[in-house]
Amino acid sequence: GRLWGKRKLYRNKSVLGSFCMLFFNAVAGTAITGSLFIGVIMSIVAMTIEALSEKMDDSFLIMLFAGIVGQLLRIFF
Repeated sequence: GRLWGKRKLYRNKSVLGSFCMLFFNAVAGTAITGSLFIGVIMSIVAMTIEALSEKMDDSFLIMLFAGIVGQLLRIFF
């Protein structure tokens, strides 16, 4: 997002970077969980957490929240 993303979404996060993250997380989440619905929802949560966090090292928060949401979706659906 830094190199090509000119249009800002929130703070210093670019629209292009956020949607690239959304797409690749959805592909990976779908491959791991076996469910397109769960993969897409987890990637939306991950993109939101990444966009809202101020720290550069937000990997722990992304994995924590996306994982919790994924587990809850597996339990209820």
